[in-house]
Amino acid sequence: MLSLNRNISILIILFLIIASCAKVSSPSGGPQDEQPPEVLSIIPENESVNFEGRSFEVTFDEYFILDNVDQVLMISPPLNEKPEIKTRGKKLIVELDEDEVLHDSVTYSFNFLDCIKDLNENNPLENFKYVFSTGDIIDSLSITGCIYDAFSLEAGEEILVLLHSEMADTIPQTSLPDYITRASDNGKFRIDNIAAGEYKIYGLKDDNNNKQYDLPTEAFSFLDSSIYVSAANNYIPARPDSIIAETDSTLLTPVQDTTRVEESGEETEEYDSLRYERIPGKEYELYYFVAENKIQYLTGTDRPQPYLLQFKFSLPVDTTSFIMQFADTVGEVQYLREISAKQDTFRIWLTDSAFYSRERITVYLEHPETDTLGQLQSVIDTINFRYRIITRGRQPAVEEISLPFRTNLSQSTGLKPEQKPEFVFETPVWDPDTSLIKLFLKSDTLLINRKYSINRDSLNSKKFLVEAELVPDSSYLFIMDKGAFRNIYNHLTDSGAFNFRIRSPEQFGRLTLNITGFVGDVIVQLMDPGEKLVRQKKISLPDEGSIDFTYLDSKDYLVKLIFDIDRNGEWTTGDYQLKRQPEPVTYYPGKIGVKAGWELIEDWQIEGLRQKVVSISTTRGENEKK
Repeated sequence: MLSLNRNISILIILFLIIASCAKVSSPSGGPQDEQPPEVLSIIPENESVNFEGRSFEVTFDEYFILDNVDQVLMISPPLNEKPEIKTRGKKLIVELDEDEVLHDSVTYSFNFLDCIKDLNENNPLENFKYVFSTGDIIDSLSITGCIYDAFSLEAGEEILVLLHSEMADTIPQTSLPDYITRASDNGKFRIDNIAAGEYKIYGLKDDNNNKQYDLPTEAFSFLDSSIYVSAANNYIPARPDSIIAETDSTLLTPVQDTTRVEESGEETEEYDSLRYERIPGKEYELYYFVAENKIQYLTGTDRPQPYLLQFKFSLPVDTTSFIMQFADTVGEVQYLREISAKQDTFRIWLTDSAFYSRERITVYLEHPETDTLGQLQSVIDTINFRYRIITRGRQPAVEEISLPFRTNLSQSTGLKPEQKPEFVFETPVWDPDTSLIKLFLKSDTLLINRKYSINRDSLNSKKFLVEAELVPDSSYLFIMDKGAFRNIYNHLTDSGAFNFRIRSPEQFGRLTLNITGFVGDVIVQLMDPGEKLVRQKKISLPDEGSIDFTYLDSKDYLVKLIFDIDRNGEWTTGDYQLKRQPEPVTYYPGKIGVKAGWELIEDWQIEGLRQKVVSISTTRGENEKK
């Protein structure tokens, strides 16, 4: 028995040794592979005419992967049925669906962009495209252009550009395009293999992946007129790339007579890539937008506190059309109604503790809603609000609960000379008891009593501003005794003292802009480099061409100008149904550096709409020229 166990152990050890010797591993050392897969053959050959097959096969020189091919592959014109894409060793095989019907005399292109990558290092094969025609010729015309966000003038992600030969306005909402491409990360786009003719061009952020503009939340863009594609205006030479391993030196036709020396010592001609990327003077510019919502409905309700009911709508609501009744009640329920500045949110502050202590409160709400015909109608919803109040032990009396608030007097840097002390509350608050509040100017060891008033903010009823003559470069003491502020639930603020300082004007810079070159209303926005709004002024040119931004921190700023065409005081988005383009914007050409103690004067001659230089862009980068 021992001998048998010993023999089995020896056999296991021998098997492990043999398996170790037979194990295949990658050799260590050597240069890293930086080359993408190369195409060795294509069956049928690329740019085949009179195509009657149902598949094509591409053989590469190495093993490869398809990275997110379902989302990346752009087929133009789009197919009705999704083709089957598979790999077999070093081969890529694309098979059309058996129900797919190819149109006569149409050029089809399968653009894999950068989804074909080598197996080991993920080096992408850029812009590999397979093209065939069901007719006698390969369509060889192209269009190029750019597409950006209409408000920020930045490039977006996953933005499609569509060409339709049908001219009807409803076509982009109901039909697949004749040609399609995806814009690059820098907003540039190019569509190849187009037949001569008249087209409508559109941009689309396709949220439901059906190549149609059929959702109100989808970003969209359009030109006011159709475009004409012809051999005279829209021919681009074939672009040399790694589609075929065998290079034809005749493709490398140089725009300028330049040479470079390879490591091998051979001289090769350079070519201008722009020659293959764009058509100078013929590029189309698209600016996408999300149309304003036109459908009224109740978007949500909640009860974040036992005494607070919230109703949120998709559009502003006429207060007279908001009618609320409580179920299971005897007599009238006491509450305070708060309406947001845009009139799209209603907050109901219940004041009867016996009522709001209920776990469930049922409301019958009559409100406006858009019907299937696009007309406003009045509907009644039954809404149940639940809030479970968990009690543990003896609870403090209501009057002992401290009333929380936020104030800018707590910031360590102090207030700017133009800032007012403010107090913001989370619940509705009665007017303060100013007999419990004192404001002092600190002068050496003295405290000098200062006059003040406290006013409720016109846009936020839960915000209070302290009005007083505050001297720059001075220190103050703000004291409030307990109960200076009281909310509708009888919660009181605690006593407190705030030492704060009004900063010196010398700590800030000043920017003066002299704007010329336009007549009309504009909105001038001062922003930080991340395009967060710092200040905004609405002016009319040329009468108010000189504007000042005072008390600015030392840093770089961007300036955007909105052409307020409809004079409503805000940027207006586009509307395809009304054939209205979004209001144009433009940017000051560069960052403006503001320094403390300096007044900077900049002259800005408006020279065009929708201008934004690369140096202030976050998406165009070094590839802007392409």
